[in-house]
Amino acid sequence: LWYATYPSQLRLDTLRWTLFSQQFSNAGPVRVDIDSLGYNFLSSTITDGRGQFGIAGRINYDETLLASVNLQNAQLEPWIHLFQDNLPVTAVASCRVNLQGDLDHPAFVGIGSLDSLTYNSLGLGDMTFGVRYADRKMTVDSVVVQSNPGVYLAEGSFYVDLALTQRTIERLPRLPMSLDVSMSDSVFNLVYMLLPSVEDMGGQFHAAFKLMGTPAEPHLDGKAWLKNGRLKYFDLRDTVFTDSALATMEDNQIVLDKVETYVYDFRNKKKSYA
Repeated sequence: LWYATYPSQLRLDTLRWTLFSQQFSNAGPVRVDIDSLGYNFLSSTITDGRGQFGIAGRINYDETLLASVNLQNAQLEPWIHLFQDNLPVTAVASCRVNLQGDLDHPAFVGIGSLDSLTYNSLGLGDMTFGVRYADRKMTVDSVVVQSNPGVYLAEGSFYVDLALTQRTIERLPRLPMSLDVSMSDSVFNLVYMLLPSVEDMGGQFHAAFKLMGTPAEPHLDGKAWLKNGRLKYFDLRDTVFTDSALATMEDNQIVLDKVETYVYDFRNKKKSYA
């Protein structure tokens, strides 16, 4: 640390620490200028041996921010533990976020990706996203999940409190949200995880709906289609088929429309309709 200059100059050639059994070190010299207002990060890149985390810009004594954060190929799991324990989510994260505001009222614009996203060891696919945050409002410009062959899309807004110095606040306040979601898939691995009594499910599934209301009282409106579908439970002898099925979701009620199911008699080669 050099006091003889203004601003004062902090240089760290070697930096190592352990967080949740994960070892981190600096990928190069950490250079920070210290002046009468706060800290100016000139270069600071941290690595866990695989990914990198870097920050450049100002963090001031009055807790105001004007900085950019760059994350490249970082394992998401150690960072999730900072906010919630035992959340079974893994991914390889890359993003760039421009920060401003202060620690109690942050604002940012961010774009990035989560590759090889999994939940409870179930592969969900690769996600890309673009978001904006200010005044507790998260605006989702675009979220796309490619699950091969499925595609899931979302955009809209909701409220979340990301104050960094408060611990007793309501993170998801009772304020309106509006999210438009669409999906198309023919693989139902998530169904098998949520409904272990399902032995087999197939078909072409499409859905488009709007999620409104509040996090405590959500409302769902939209439609879902299933074509050339099949469903087999472990405790049922036969597989149930449908050529097409339409479900309408309105004010949290699901109405089945135009649903005709049958089981197939392979011996007599005919359909037995329900």
